[in-house]
Amino acid sequence: MENILTPLKDKQGNIILDTTLPDNQQTAFQIDEMNGDLTDSGRIINLHIMGRAKVDDKRNPLNSLDLTGKNVRFQGVDADGKVKVIETMTRITNARLGLVTMILPSVVYQAYGPYEHAEFEVYEVDGDTKISSIPVYFEVHDHMISATLGENTDYIDAIELLKHKVEVQVQEMQDSVNTTKKNSLAQLDGLMNDIKELRLQYDMWNQKIADGAIPTLSGDNIYTGNAVFKNVIDGLIKGTAVTVYGSNDPQKDVNSISDIRTMPDSSTRCVYYVDNETKNNPFSSTYFMVLTVKINDNAAYQVATYFGRASGEIKVRLITNINNAIEWNSWFLLDKWSNWLSLQPYLTKEWMSKNADYYLPEYRYQGDNVVLRGIIGTKGTIKHPENHYDRIMIATNLPFKCATAIYHAAIWSGRHPYTLRVEENTMFMERVYGSDHQLTDMDNSMQFTLSGQFPLD
Repeated sequence: MENILTPLKDKQGNIILDTTLPDNQQTAFQIDEMNGDLTDSGRIINLHIMGRAKVDDKRNPLNSLDLTGKNVRFQGVDADGKVKVIETMTRITNARLGLVTMILPSVVYQAYGPYEHAEFEVYEVDGDTKISSIPVYFEVHDHMISATLGENTDYIDAIELLKHKVEVQVQEMQDSVNTTKKNSLAQLDGLMNDIKELRLQYDMWNQKIADGAIPTLSGDNIYTGNAVFKNVIDGLIKGTAVTVYGSNDPQKDVNSISDIRTMPDSSTRCVYYVDNETKNNPFSSTYFMVLTVKINDNAAYQVATYFGRASGEIKVRLITNINNAIEWNSWFLLDKWSNWLSLQPYLTKEWMSKNADYYLPEYRYQGDNVVLRGIIGTKGTIKHPENHYDRIMIATNLPFKCATAIYHAAIWSGRHPYTLRVEENTMFMERVYGSDHQLTDMDNSMQFTLSGQFPLD
């Protein structure tokens, strides 16, 4: 840095930063208030953002920069070459007068020595358009204080905040799944005990019939008439057998009101559908099975299962208010699995697999997540977006749908970090950085690894 300036302060002690320094000079403001030790927990900086009507005419007075609709962030590269971006800890105390208070957290002070580059950037909140950047100079001191320091890493506080929100949402979802699963298993245990008891009663009455202890109305002992015992057998034994509906049978409906209402309490019914074009099919496959357990005249429990050669799914749901305005509650994914499946049909025209027969881009289902692996590359050159948050689309119309999730990976050539995201049924990247810590273009010499698991929505 050729010119180091000591900034002025206003009457309230705020540090005055001039946004109209000449662009042809390597000039920076040395802000002693930003200097700190390796173990500092953070610094509070009070700034007064100002500028001149004419950039190169120092006779023009400095005027406060109106920050209405704008914000200020700190961004820099520390002595270890780690990128630090702080924007969620900025508070505009007076937008019209250009007054700003910013907290620089402890992650800014993780490397000993002067910052390679540091600046405060003024930008439009709507659209994230840069208005001005003000270079600053400060150092991190080592006063031989004995302390345990965490690993110094790149840090962008907006991304860290989003990661935290995603982790909280994933944990809440997992807690909900565990609670539902626990309650469902408890209900199943109770239902299975009821079924066992009914089976014992059936065996007892069947033995009495075999022993001739119960007389028949017709005298032929075949029990083909309208005997109560026939209804018990039809409700239990036939209900636990598997009924198959194929393509030659009339179209069936998983949400059949008549089927569920005619089932006796504490009985089960198992149906296997094979290319029946079944209505309200919970799967994309036309081969699936539904086990229905009717608890009483008000509630039933269903388990739907799809078993394929390379994949499978299990879903559960409750049916309530059966004898009134019946409520078919939503299916809940209990488990899902598959072999490794190719991602290549879903890649956009700019991307391809880097190898012909190994490390192919693939995915598979694992529980309530989808897992990625493989190596991809570009077919040509892709210019980096000017906006940090613009998407570089990798794949669309994916056969799965994910909640918003972020996973960090790396390019093999150059070790440039990038951000991989899978959201809804699309996959894209953001922010590919070069060795100079600036956004970089991508070409077909680079290899991008795909890895990580993403929660299904």
